[in-house]
Amino acid sequence: MASTYTDLGVELMATGENAGTWGTKTNANLNLIEQLTGGFLSVSIAGGAGTQALDVDDGAVTGEAQNKVLEFTGSITGNRIITWPVLTENFYIIKNSTSGAYTVQLKAASGSGATVTFSTTEKGYKIIYLDGVATNTGVYDITSDLNIDDLTVNNLIVKESLDVNGTIKLDGNYPVGTDNVALGNTALDDGSLSGASNTAIGSAALTANTTGAENTAVGKFSLYSNTTAGCNTAVGFNSLCANTTGDLNVAVGYEANVFNTTGERQVSVGYQAMCANTTGSDNVATGWQALRKTTTGERNTAVGSTVMRENTTGIHNTAVGWQAAYCNTTGCCNTEVGYRAAFAHLTGNNNTSLGHTSEPSTTSVSNQFTLGNASVTNLRCNDTSISSLSDDRDKENIEDVPFGLDYILALRPVKFDWNRRDGTAKGLKDFGFIAQELDQVEETFGNREYTRLVQKDNPEKWEADPMKTYPILIKAIQELSAQNEDLKSRIEVLENS
Repeated sequence: MASTYTDLGVELMATGENAGTWGTKTNANLNLIEQLTGGFLSVSIAGGAGTQALDVDDGAVTGEAQNKVLEFTGSITGNRIITWPVLTENFYIIKNSTSGAYTVQLKAASGSGATVTFSTTEKGYKIIYLDGVATNTGVYDITSDLNIDDLTVNNLIVKESLDVNGTIKLDGNYPVGTDNVALGNTALDDGSLSGASNTAIGSAALTANTTGAENTAVGKFSLYSNTTAGCNTAVGFNSLCANTTGDLNVAVGYEANVFNTTGERQVSVGYQAMCANTTGSDNVATGWQALRKTTTGERNTAVGSTVMRENTTGIHNTAVGWQAAYCNTTGCCNTEVGYRAAFAHLTGNNNTSLGHTSEPSTTSVSNQFTLGNASVTNLRCNDTSISSLSDDRDKENIEDVPFGLDYILALRPVKFDWNRRDGTAKGLKDFGFIAQELDQVEETFGNREYTRLVQKDNPEKWEADPMKTYPILIKAIQELSAQNEDLKSRIEVLENS
């Protein structure tokens, strides 16, 4: 019985054949097997559009298709087709080193099996597999068609770049827990990790996490100290770095909320937003260094660049606008809205400032409502009066106003031109009163705690509220009316006598 050959040219000797040459043929087969498993061959495929066949030589090592690694070289001026004999079944490493922007297709010599193609710009390596199917041998790109379950790689090092077309999906246990994803040196690497559904991307992200679950950390040192807290989102270098047990926080930006340890339900967005906070909760800081120095203050809302930047322990404040409430440190329950609204205010409570550079009368005053800045000359509203509480059930020690016409006659209404020391309203003509003169009237008549005509919170800028004289004005009219009735009675007596 004569010898036969495999599809790759290995000789299969029949019993009793090749007497005296069996050793030579065996060595030839071994050489061929060595070449099939590790041989390299450079093949020129230079030329225009066309097909070039790779051959298999039975019992020899001269066939081009009998090498594991094939490098295609040469200048190509048209699309090239490289074929293998039908029934070839093997893995190959192919390097396309040709010059010329044309495709190189790899396929079986005949049939309609699958093919692999280097694109016009694609140079480099492909790993292919020929399935050896009769009549329709297929060629497959292992580098793109490979699907591996449960692949474990120790110490994977990428020397240059890693290109991924599609998505990288990492799930499972790391190292325990479930549904965790970790990318980065020491990310999520605590040995006792049992928390689930965490995502850590970046060097040392969530590195200390143990039982914390459903956290997302993106950036070096993001959520670095987190141990048991859950449902936090930290994006940016050092974001929420010191957080240990605080839950439900969102920090986006370089060092956003970096020193928070146990504070909860906070939102900090921007470079160093709320970066000094440690235990304060329910704060919102959106903007560059918003609430930057807040340590334990709670329930503050700061929106805008450097808004409430100097706040430390103040609580329940709301500030919106560039540098609004910038200097506030411990003030509470303030509302400041507008460009640099209440910028210099420090410690007062329960103030409201609305408008561009609107500012309370002093840095420590409380319970003031400021509308607009010093340039505002007209307050407009569809209603011309402001209502306030006046219920009898909320008052005691009710008596008639002790002042009347004599108080009104002591007032000096004046006309004047404004010449403010801050340069605003210069030349504006107006009617009104002089605060110092009103102060003297209050000094003369007493009961200053009732009349409150002059506000001297800021000794450099006295303010007047002449509308406080409205009840006294009514009393003066009543006195005039009484005098008028008395005069009428006297006139009637004189006319009838």
